[in-house]
Amino acid sequence: RTFQQYNDFRGDSFYDWLPIFEGFQKKNFFEGGNSVEFDGNGRDQTIVLFGRYLVQSTKSEIYFEYGRRDHAFSWREFLLSPEHARAFLFGFNQLIKIPSLSKTLQIRSEITHQQESVNRYIRYRGLTGGITWHTHTPARGFVNYGQPLGVGIGTGSNVQTVEFSLVDGVNKKGVFFERLANNQDFYYKAQLQNTQRKPWIDLSLGFLYDKQFNNLLLSSKLQLIHARNYQWQLHPDSTPLFPKGQNLTSMMAQVSAIYFWNKKK
Repeated sequence: RTFQQYNDFRGDSFYDWLPIFEGFQKKNFFEGGNSVEFDGNGRDQTIVLFGRYLVQSTKSEIYFEYGRRDHAFSWREFLLSPEHARAFLFGFNQLIKIPSLSKTLQIRSEITHQQESVNRYIRYRGLTGGITWHTHTPARGFVNYGQPLGVGIGTGSNVQTVEFSLVDGVNKKGVFFERLANNQDFYYKAQLQNTQRKPWIDLSLGFLYDKQFNNLLLSSKLQLIHARNYQWQLHPDSTPLFPKGQNLTSMMAQVSAIYFWNKKK
């Protein structure tokens, strides 16, 4: 459990210095039928639960992480609406030996979901939503001068990845498939779903190649990306009766090198 708060808003009490020990239920902070005074403290909390289960005999691994930002009004409200202001990650790894190739097949998959839950339609007035995993007031979440930190795929984005690789020590040759839904929170907050513009989705095919040469380890990735409805733009030929999004295909290449100075040959 972590808290963020502007120093100018911090008091000198025990809970001001160590707010991680304060209550979990928002109803405990109500005064006069509201929580205006408590909200004025400007504290932005995050609660995260994570776990990992490894089966060495089958070389299998599953892992998860679930986080929530906004206080639940009560334990009942938390159980009824656990998806509010949440984000989660779930993945697995499986290694399968291939004796004929003297290598190991790695099958890996991972899902990261940050988009605001559909319960925003009944929780908040209007259709634009409210507090999400990435947004809060007034600390504005994990940011640096207003720029969000953390997950590199972007605010309110979702991604699903599947990878198949042949592994031999640190050497790897693989292929992966990825689907990235960009900035979904912005799409629905701007109510673009009520226009001709469709969600911006990146579909990509990637190739992995890692190779060690004595003390030098090279790691590379080549990714072909087909962006559908890129930045929610419309194609020049789009019409109100037959809307058509602007698609874009691009390529991303990445190479890194690590040198082991003290590694024995």
